[in-house]
Amino acid sequence: AHGNPTRWVGTHLDVTERRAAQEEERRRARELRAILDHSPDVIARYAPGGMCLFMSRAIETVTDRPASSFVGRRA
Repeated sequence: AHGNPTRWVGTHLDVTERRAAQEEERRRARELRAILDHSPDVIARYAPGGMCLFMSRAIETVTDRPASSFVGRRA
C-alpha cells in the first residue's frame, strides 16, 4: 500500500523547563568558579580516594605552579 499516509503518530516533548534548569545550573557553576578563583584562600576539592578534583588559583601564589597541575593527582 503505497501513496499518502492515512495517519501520523508522534510525540511532542517540551524541554523548555529542562533547558532553563540546565542553563541555570551552568550559570551557577560559572558564578561559583569565579568566586573560588578570586578567593585569596587556597580551596581544594578531593575525591574519596585522594585525587584532586579542583584547586583554586590561590595555590599559584603559594607554589608558583598552575592550579591545573594539581587536578587529577593524588594528595
